[in-house]
Amino acid sequence: MPNGDLLPPFLIFKAHKPKGESIKDYPKKEIVNFDVQKKIFVECYQIKAVQNYSAWNTKRIMQKHYIPYFLKHAPKNAMLFFDNHSSHIADEVLSDFQEKGINYINLPLNTTPICQPVDIHIGGNLKGKIKKYFTEWLIDNEETMITYNEKKKKYKFKSPSKALIMEWIIKAYEEIDRRLIIKSKSFF
Repeated sequence: MPNGDLLPPFLIFKAHKPKGESIKDYPKKEIVNFDVQKKIFVECYQIKAVQNYSAWNTKRIMQKHYIPYFLKHAPKNAMLFFDNHSSHIADEVLSDFQEKGINYINLPLNTTPICQPVDIHIGGNLKGKIKKYFTEWLIDNEETMITYNEKKKKYKFKSPSKALIMEWIIKAYEEIDRRLIIKSKSFF
């Protein structure tokens, strides 16, 4: 945003897919539930955390979760810049944008380095910080990371919890320099 603020995090996690469910199905609980302590943290930062079986954005997530989130947190007359992911350009989503008065632009294919400075500056910075936290976590937990199931003859990798990933994202958000946000805006 022009003053150097970021919208609260909007997260999409991968949900456990029960046998018999298709990747196109959606979990009965799309909103990620956290324990009481983390729930206070989520509410304090106004985080929106949803899940589906693919961990990718979908038309359903855009319509049911992202649009209400955007309307709640974005300043009046804010502009959304989207790439051409199918969830962003679906007719139903674009129709909802128009119906709700959301200004948006779908950027041309392969123009990230030219047209998406926010993604390059802020997104790249956030992703770099989160990768750093993940790497530190891997090093700190290397002895308990991989277990071998003798019965199944398989190795199992221990993943960080959704709550821990959320903490990394908040920590990265807090470390972003407001000048970087403002600088990203100046490219438009």
